[in-house]
Amino acid sequence: MKKLLADFPEWGPEDAAACVGNGGAESNLQAVQEAHPISGRGGFGWFQWTGPRRNAFEAYCQRSGKNMYADETNYDYLFVELKGAYSSTVTAVAAARTITEKVAAFEREFEKPAVLNTGTRTALAERALKAYQATSVVTPPATTPKQPVSAPVAATIAAAPVAATFAIGVFAKIGMVTVGVIVAAVVALIVFGVIKYHMAKKPARTPAPAPKPKAEPKK
Repeated sequence: MKKLLADFPEWGPEDAAACVGNGGAESNLQAVQEAHPISGRGGFGWFQWTGPRRNAFEAYCQRSGKNMYADETNYDYLFVELKGAYSSTVTAVAAARTITEKVAAFEREFEKPAVLNTGTRTALAERALKAYQATSVVTPPATTPKQPVSAPVAATIAAAPVAATFAIGVFAKIGMVTVGVIVAAVVALIVFGVIKYHMAKKPARTPAPAPKPKAEPKK
């Protein structure tokens, strides 16, 4: 489903699930030969391509040198059809509202079966959607615990706005607003320096006393 969502930006998770549910009903998303074909060679692959579509799939595999039994090849050909002759499927599925309607739209536009089997396809689509949602839960990143702020730093931070406001107010009264702003900026730099100093300051380690030489025994 993630690959479908990446390759078809028009689709959301329910749209991609509708595609998967239809493929699951056709072949359980396995590159297999139809067990009991009604006529001719029957269907083959994830979506049981039959008749001219099977011939086109086999020609695609031969032309590209791909293994028709490989899952990657089956997905690649699904991509070719949804981007080409069956692009109306993408639009129809995206326009449908509920997951059941999306499954029916895919079945109608892409599968074109003689007898509709939307119930089974919808159940498989809902299962695929739940599996996708279970693996797409975002785990919030671990947060780094904040270091406690020392008392001097806290006091400096608390006093900074007051000092800056006082400076601007004083100079504003005498018509020197620009000077007041400059003084406020200087206060902010001083506060930053104090904080940086206290954060970097570490208690000095007292060197261990040197061992006293042992007294030699008197002879």
